[in-house]
Amino acid sequence: MMTVAMMTELESYSKIIPFKNPGGMGTIVPLWISELEKLGCKVNVNDAKSDYDILHIHNPLPKSIGAGIMAKLRRKPVVVHAHHLPELIKGGFRGGTILYPLNKLYSRFFFSLGDVIVAPSPFAARSLQKLGVKRPFKVVFNGVDRSRFRKDAENGRRFRERFNIGGAFMVLSVGLRIPRKGVDTFIETAAEFERLHPGSNVRFVWVGGSEPLLVDAMPGGKLPANVLFTDYVPLELLLGSYSAADAFFLPTRAESYGNVVLEAAACGLPIILRNIPAFDDWLMDKVDCLKGDGAADFVRAVETVWSNPGMNETLRSGSEKLAEHHDITNTARKLFEIYSDVLAGAR
Repeated sequence: MMTVAMMTELESYSKIIPFKNPGGMGTIVPLWISELEKLGCKVNVNDAKSDYDILHIHNPLPKSIGAGIMAKLRRKPVVVHAHHLPELIKGGFRGGTILYPLNKLYSRFFFSLGDVIVAPSPFAARSLQKLGVKRPFKVVFNGVDRSRFRKDAENGRRFRERFNIGGAFMVLSVGLRIPRKGVDTFIETAAEFERLHPGSNVRFVWVGGSEPLLVDAMPGGKLPANVLFTDYVPLELLLGSYSAADAFFLPTRAESYGNVVLEAAACGLPIILRNIPAFDDWLMDKVDCLKGDGAADFVRAVETVWSNPGMNETLRSGSEKLAEHHDITNTARKLFEIYSDVLAGAR
């Protein structure tokens, strides 16, 4: 049996910064572990001291870097996951723009520890190659657990009841409430939609809050009447938000991948996205999403999914096919194949 030491360091990180939500990585890695174990892979979490065949590290934190260096000295293969692109600290972390040049140097060192780098999208691989990272890349999409993220009418009803959504057409966004995620565009789109369609009973709902050391993008003034920010919610309510929604809208300006897109797709939602490089290779405009460059485009996209049943159905069908293609079982299988290949090469 192959043994993998899987290092996330989320527990260590939480002692320094008391985050409320571990983010996409904290959600997806435990699901990978469960699927890998079904394939016959033993996984030790945050334990690089016991014996293992392969080290898989996710965060550029001290213990993980130390484990990577020790693995090199012990001639153990190292897989590094490219969740964190240096440019993502801009528009989120306090002082992120100032720290960006230093973070690029640090990231080059971190990724150089890997015998293989697993990138969650072709865009992430290209970004790190441009940064000067010269290790071999394997693109493996994060995937989605369709047994968890699925339409559940009762869950959706509870969410609508909890936040007094009623029977409104609900446009959902899920993510950190930081500038990079496009909070300003979300609000601008909602306000313009209401101006064009007064009394339309379309609600724009953002699920997610900010964290310590992050810039909170919540504006100080009064929000448009058709906008609601829920702050953080427990997992069941998060699942309920996808079930309650009629459309998913992500105006983010930069991502390495975007887990929430597949979560929305698994719930069969029509998806509206900003046209950014992270989505170029795997999401097609008017097939499995609608793409736009600003509030005017997004207003038209919301109008389409709200009033055009034919396009709405096309996008829902595209979402379901997208989620099926990116099922988490496929992700686990590809990771297992990478482990096997790296281990064979090391031997």
